[in-house]
Amino acid sequence: MKKKHDQKMFPLTAVVVMGFIFVFSLADALYPDKERSELENRTLAQSPTFTVDRLVSGKYTLDYEEYINDQFLGRDFWIDVKAKSEELLLKVENNDVIYGKSGRLYGKYLNVPDAQLQKNVDHLLRFFSSYDGEKTLGIIPNAYALMKDDLPLGLNQVDQQAGIQSIYQAVEEDNIDCTLLDIYGTFSKVSDPGTLYYRTDHHWTIDGAVTFLEEYCRQKGLTMPDLSPYERVEVQGFYGTYFSKSKNTSVKPDVLSYYDIPLSEVVIGGEEKDSWLDASALETRDKYGAFLYGNQGLSILKAENADPENPSRLLVIKDSYSNSLAPLLTLLYDEVYLVDLRSMPTGFQELLSTTQFDDVLFLYNYKNFASDTNFYRLSY
Repeated sequence: MKKKHDQKMFPLTAVVVMGFIFVFSLADALYPDKERSELENRTLAQSPTFTVDRLVSGKYTLDYEEYINDQFLGRDFWIDVKAKSEELLLKVENNDVIYGKSGRLYGKYLNVPDAQLQKNVDHLLRFFSSYDGEKTLGIIPNAYALMKDDLPLGLNQVDQQAGIQSIYQAVEEDNIDCTLLDIYGTFSKVSDPGTLYYRTDHHWTIDGAVTFLEEYCRQKGLTMPDLSPYERVEVQGFYGTYFSKSKNTSVKPDVLSYYDIPLSEVVIGGEEKDSWLDASALETRDKYGAFLYGNQGLSILKAENADPENPSRLLVIKDSYSNSLAPLLTLLYDEVYLVDLRSMPTGFQELLSTTQFDDVLFLYNYKNFASDTNFYRLSY
């Protein structure tokens, strides 16, 4: 009897399964494609263009697979389910994001790309050797380097303190006249280094930027500006890059803060703006993108009371950490020029030859310094 019962159930099960696949596939086909995932904070793949050449080369198949993965019906729901199940299994990492004991998120960083790091050091030394003006170098440690006790046991992360010192040593051994900022040492003296970095994002907070500014002023012999006249604005509900990668929905959101510093002129990527802050980005998940409208090739900020006849100027060669720092620098200099080599293929040497700067600040976080592939653009 049991065998006959099983034989009757088999067709019914097959029909149910096939029906589910058909309905789901139909719904997936009819569901409109999304351009962006707010949960993952990234642009999603769109339907690829078909050509025979792309099919033969295999490019179309790869692109179509990426498109299907990105546009899968209920993708955000399944991502959330996966993240929650991994939390229940007490996993301490996901997608190269480490779960700290305190509930913070950190980037997993076990190996330095030594070959690329050496190339970048060589490019930097050539640039510093060829530039006659005032130079300053600052390598920013990433959050985990200052909060080792918060990491899971047995995690052998890269020693950034030693790595930064090695870069500085290369500058000293080349007999280059350059101010080397001890950002690691300054940050390590803060009673709670966690205030210097976001919990869900790889950037420093406004407190991290201010602490850096204090160190910059100390080593450059400048007076630290008084920030009390400026409103400190706080934006709730910031979920950063580490959250977008790990989808750890149990983590608490950050508060994104900045000082509302008025400027007389703002030029971002060659276009004049009313403000250095893209207020519309504060309504999205990528709130940090509000600073300087993201990573533009060349940005120019002019202080509210800049000297029009003989302005002081600072050039910052930077990654995205400096985007939130930039307005603070206008309290020290009349004009602040910011160059992001990732978005400025050419024109850097022309800028140096046509504009006089009081200081050139090369400021990168350690992980970006080691892996960036655009330092060769310092020569163009």
